[in-house]
Amino acid sequence: MEYVTRGVCGQDGCRETRYYLDNGLWFCRRGHQQEGQQIQHDDDNFGSQGKTNRVRKTTTVEKVQKTYHGRQGFRLFILAYQLIIWKQCHVFIHNKGFPQGFETVVRDLWTLRLRALAGKLDDSSDDGNYEELFSSQVPEPPKDQNTPYSHGSKASDSPKLIETLALCYLGALLMRLPVSIGDTLPNGDHLHRTVLELTNLYNREFDVSFPPLNTPPMLFEYIRQLALPLEIYASVQNLQKVVDFTYRFPIASRKRDKHLAFPEAQMIALVIVAAKLLFPFDELNRYPTSAHDPATQVIDWGHWAHVQKQFEERTAEIGKGKEILVTEMDVLDMTNDQLDEYMDWYENSWLDSRGTETRPVSNPLVDMFPTGRAGIESQPEPPLHGREDELIDAKLQTIMSTLKPRRPISDEESINMEHDILRPGSSYPIYRYISSLPETGRLFYESAARLVGLSLQSVVRAVLHTELKLQQWQERKRRTEFQGEEFAWDFLNHSTKVTTDDKNNMEGMILSDENQGIEE
Repeated sequence: MEYVTRGVCGQDGCRETRYYLDNGLWFCRRGHQQEGQQIQHDDDNFGSQGKTNRVRKTTTVEKVQKTYHGRQGFRLFILAYQLIIWKQCHVFIHNKGFPQGFETVVRDLWTLRLRALAGKLDDSSDDGNYEELFSSQVPEPPKDQNTPYSHGSKASDSPKLIETLALCYLGALLMRLPVSIGDTLPNGDHLHRTVLELTNLYNREFDVSFPPLNTPPMLFEYIRQLALPLEIYASVQNLQKVVDFTYRFPIASRKRDKHLAFPEAQMIALVIVAAKLLFPFDELNRYPTSAHDPATQVIDWGHWAHVQKQFEERTAEIGKGKEILVTEMDVLDMTNDQLDEYMDWYENSWLDSRGTETRPVSNPLVDMFPTGRAGIESQPEPPLHGREDELIDAKLQTIMSTLKPRRPISDEESINMEHDILRPGSSYPIYRYISSLPETGRLFYESAARLVGLSLQSVVRAVLHTELKLQQWQERKRRTEFQGEEFAWDFLNHSTKVTTDDKNNMEGMILSDENQGIEE
């Protein structure tokens, strides 16, 4: 008996997809008759006389699903993948204010990536008609081809969905846009690693190198969002030269430095180290030698933590683009208005006009549970939406207005004092684990981690390795001075003016961890 493959039978839980025709009726292989599938002979006009009234027949069209394999299936996957990239570029340009040329840059990156996949595609995918592929219109699938494709090098591996965001990030990097992975994903360790792998792939396969981060605007934004004094900016630049950070993705990274392989991890680590040097979290009094030293300002970290928590609570409301990140734990803490807003978003995104889910649902009880808030007029967006910049500025002004001054004590004055005084950078604590962070220090680390889209553990490790690099630099300097050689500061003075106070702060850095020389 000849069978025809159609949709799932569905009667009495039958999952059969093969059918046969018997006397004009369709039956599944297990004998279930299919409604609306009868084959009828059009003999309405047989033997008719006089006037004939024709009645339009209702025909039932069944959607038949088909699974493609081999090169044809992979080509359909690539078409869908390209559509996702195009939609993401459209959102970045029209909703996020990216320049029009952004799509062209991402398209060029994807073109190179597509060349590495040529072995898995048929000849028609390499005809140069890229405009057809990179658009909102999906072409018709090619004819069946059963020739299997083989897995080659990593460059020819199937692209993953997260690489679509990585391509957009690399496009922004090439255009020198001050964009952080934290702007895209709140916890993007995976995305950071994916971008690193892609940069290595482009360099290895196509000899493409990527520039460093656009440091000035990104560093300024980090300092602004963390509500730190602007003096941190110069300190970070000085520290960068000491540890020789490049703020660019390495071609190959050592295993020990894997936490510093991400450029944004390098930058945020230096911001944290500079903050700990100038404004430590403990209650020890460290007196600068000059009134020009940035350490003459004292941050009340308790007040900073209070203001930061208020800021996070005010920005925790569900906003456009954040709904997809909501978890079941977040729902428990939502207010009534936030729950209504989330359900409105869910209805608009995942339900059709009838209130049923967008995927096919055959439940007859669905219509008994209408969705939406009937009779309730839509409320205007809360004033906090779209005001994140204003909230950041308000937070910054609040914290800056509470900075306290600290009296400088010169070296000559300290000689006449009965007890030794601490200088900025001395008794510098390092934190090997998350559990060792003080309460206010942990909140500061967490805020910095969210800013760059890294986990707290990754940021703690990045800061630790940065501090170890500074410790090694300090030990080399001491050995050089002990041998009677003059230590060269020229590399610090290059392109950035370094004051005597800046040098003293770095020279006075003493790591107070009980186990120094920490290994990963």
